[in-house]
Amino acid sequence: MYPLSLDFQTLLDNLDLGIWCVDQNGHFIFENSFFLKTTGYSKE
Repeated sequence: MYPLSLDFQTLLDNLDLGIWCVDQNGHFIFENSFFLKTTGYSKE
């Protein structure tokens, strides 16, 4: 897991732009709220 600071997570969560990050194996390591809302994915 790649930890993000709480301030950076909050900033990314408040953008009206879908942002997601994956690791070298293709596993999701971060998704912002807009990405989850527009794609229907969940944090689980």
